[in-house]
Amino acid sequence: MPPLDPAAMRRVNTSLTLRAFADAGEPLTMTRLVERTGLSRRTTNEILDGLVVDEWIEEVPLPRSGGAGRPARAWAFRGDTRLLVAAFIDTFAAHAIVVDLSGRTLSRSRVVLDPSRVPDEVLTSVVRVIRSALSALGQTEDRVVGITLSLGGRIDDDGVVVSVPDETHWTGYDPGARLSAEFGLPVFVENDANLAALAERWRGAAQDHETFVWLLTGARVGAGIVIRDRIHRGVQGSAGEFVHAAPLGAAPLRSYRAAQLSSPFPHDHAVAEDLFRQAIDGDAAAVAEVREFAHAVVTVLVGLGWTVAPPLIVLAVDLPRAEAEFYLSEVRAALAEAEAPPMELRLSALGADGFLLGGVKLALDRLDTQLFGPTDD
Repeated sequence: MPPLDPAAMRRVNTSLTLRAFADAGEPLTMTRLVERTGLSRRTTNEILDGLVVDEWIEEVPLPRSGGAGRPARAWAFRGDTRLLVAAFIDTFAAHAIVVDLSGRTLSRSRVVLDPSRVPDEVLTSVVRVIRSALSALGQTEDRVVGITLSLGGRIDDDGVVVSVPDETHWTGYDPGARLSAEFGLPVFVENDANLAALAERWRGAAQDHETFVWLLTGARVGAGIVIRDRIHRGVQGSAGEFVHAAPLGAAPLRSYRAAQLSSPFPHDHAVAEDLFRQAIDGDAAAVAEVREFAHAVVTVLVGLGWTVAPPLIVLAVDLPRAEAEFYLSEVRAALAEAEAPPMELRLSALGADGFLLGGVKLALDRLDTQLFGPTDD
């Protein structure tokens, strides 16, 4: 293999140094940076000058140690010089957050959707909520390098909507094309459950598992499946769309009052929350009803256990902590009685924010080389 030319070698070394700063999460001295990259001090010095000029890093003061001599110099990653936007469409509203390249949320916004949910009108609201989040930060889209949109339904590999339950007017719609034309930026469109799973792996309950399932059960049922750190999307994004899979036991869940814990309608959700509150207060009838629902949920878990066989299932439960823990204990007990491979159950650590944080992580992954450069040439 021929050696790299000097320009290519510099690009590789610059990328290596920049990634070291981005991964560190704290200022790095020259000594620590050389340890992380394996580069010489002379090469590192030259690269640092360029990264400062390009506003990727900045020199920061370190506390004096009290010893003699000049204090060590240190530099920190400037993640806020470039921004990412993640947007999410739910039943009633469009949400957006603006984050820096460290994944730190800088602002957020919410815009109520038109009840018609006509795709063009919904995307107009998405544009508005993105600009509102940027305006709250005092920024325009000039510093934004990418946008991710999270929405329910089957999304193909190109970001085109294959289907949305009960909303046929979305079939064949390309939200990414609309947003890309509006902002002139890369736009990534993905199913909300897939992004919630990605977020749990990044910053939530599944940080120690490279294979797991994020699962929402109840009035709405869906799963995000991660296998060896990759979202398993299946044909046309169909993997995990249990809403279409009545034979797998998901459809009957809707008949339970407890199922309304995943309803987007406040009144219905309040009914479920009240039922769980009665159950943890010891009401025998409420306990029996929650227990029956937990056994029904385990039907879905058993199906996952004998197909995907994940070591971990993260349950998305929109309940106060005490009620959520009670529900988890009932599902665990029901699962222990079932014939299924061993699977650990945990509660989601992120809630609805997972749909947005997963979008951030997806954009960071997709834009990695564009942002930080190649690791080789």
